[in-house]
Amino acid sequence: MIEQFRSDRGASIFMLAISLFLLIGASAIAVDIGAIWLDRSTDQKVTDAAAAAGIMEAFQTSSQAACETALTYVAVNTPDLDSVDTSGCATEFSGVCDASLPPRELEVSAGRYEITVVYPVPGTEEDDLHDLMTSRIISRTPQPLIDDDGEPCERLGVKMTSTRDSLFASVLGLGSGTTTVHTVAMRIVGDDRPPLNLIVLDRTNCNAISVNGGGQIVATPVVDTDNGRLVPGLIIVDSDGSNCSGSAGVINVSGNGSTIQADGPPCGNGEPTYDFEGYTAQEGCGMIQVIPPNNPGPCSIPACSISGGGNMPNPAPTPLGSPYTRAPADHKYNCYADYTSPPAGTPGTLWAADALTTAIKQDIKPCEDTAEKD
Repeated sequence: MIEQFRSDRGASIFMLAISLFLLIGASAIAVDIGAIWLDRSTDQKVTDAAAAAGIMEAFQTSSQAACETALTYVAVNTPDLDSVDTSGCATEFSGVCDASLPPRELEVSAGRYEITVVYPVPGTEEDDLHDLMTSRIISRTPQPLIDDDGEPCERLGVKMTSTRDSLFASVLGLGSGTTTVHTVAMRIVGDDRPPLNLIVLDRTNCNAISVNGGGQIVATPVVDTDNGRLVPGLIIVDSDGSNCSGSAGVINVSGNGSTIQADGPPCGNGEPTYDFEGYTAQEGCGMIQVIPPNNPGPCSIPACSISGGGNMPNPAPTPLGSPYTRAPADHKYNCYADYTSPPAGTPGTLWAADALTTAIKQDIKPCEDTAEKD
């Protein structure tokens, strides 16, 4: 009996060792996968900014400058990159955009990244649709091109592939992981809507925009090259302020020198003027819009709060009237109409009772089919 008991104890220790090894291995893989997905999220924001900056530069200056600007934005916004070589832009992107020619592409290696700039992004029919115009979502059915997708020379794409060495999972033979993201940005020509410099989609919280410690947020105007004028900068906060309490506001400015400001063409408000890309701009001549009211003053709770010597938002926030949301853009460009369930992290009870949500659901109509859109 004693020998049998000792044998069982040895088996238990052996099983415990195997279990610990598997547990540590699973934890290691989880940590590495989390790091890879964090990379992917960061890279997506980088390509969004780079593509948007690149296509604006393409119309204001040249294709070469668009490529250089896109790569520079990648370098500036990627935490572990000091610079990206832009010298190839002069060769690959010389001359004006010509959609009848094959797309011009430049691939650049920088650290653990491969960055590709594509301009123009072809695709007037499904049979010549560029890879960047298709979804990377697994099992997602490609959406047919519609008029709102624009012309090839109105689109610039940036693709970014990131390779990360495993932190722990290498002990299991998993040396590295790779993610690829891409963004295609389009310039809307002849659109009279104001440029949206900053939109905060936080639906209920206070201090949705908070500037402190002498920090500054300035929405500069945008040059309308088609009409030779400046269009006012625009800041929108979509929160309804329902979680505001005490002395908090949806927009909060605190600390000496702290500023939130939207500029535009001269509006006679007495504020300083300055040169902006060859045009005269004036401070505080843009728009700052919020859902909750300034009651009873120009910067009062729940729309706005000032503390510790912070400056008054310039101009004072005005009522937005209805939630801006990203729903119209989702609907227009992605044919996405499902706003019937809460975003990740939003309590279902809050979503169901939220009046803003009701308005969103009513505003988004079912997608039209392609034949009707054409």
